[in-house]
Amino acid sequence: MAPPSTTEVNFTPRCSDQSNSIEINSLTTKEAYEFEWTPSQQMNLIGFYYFGYVPCHLLGGSLAFKYGFKRVLMVSALGAAILSASFPFMARSNYWLAVANRVVLGILQTGWFPAMQGAWGHWAPENEKSTLIMIPFAGAGIGSGKL
Repeated sequence: MAPPSTTEVNFTPRCSDQSNSIEINSLTTKEAYEFEWTPSQQMNLIGFYYFGYVPCHLLGGSLAFKYGFKRVLMVSALGAAILSASFPFMARSNYWLAVANRVVLGILQTGWFPAMQGAWGHWAPENEKSTLIMIPFAGAGIGSGKL
């Protein structure tokens, strides 16, 4: 989020006749954010995604192995889409609902890499499997580096 814009106008008009003088020194207006969260809350909201994502990797891989990569990808993508679409509404109603949204979103995303490996392992031609399996990993690393 960008810092709130502050406009400060300084002007000193003087109207004087012999008895009266008017002086206006400054006028300051400050716009407020939609969410009045501290910088710590803002950073934590981003970080809470990883509270769900990191510990559940084994779960995501197990689910992809047990139920198949198509189902895991479908549930993960659909769930992530619903949570992402509902995030603004949750954030406007309560900070902790937004936090819960981020944690569950992280949990849903843990099945992506194992499911993608299963998809490429099943669908890719034999001589292209290793290259195609590395594409999601390379993209994730490049995306993380850009942040």
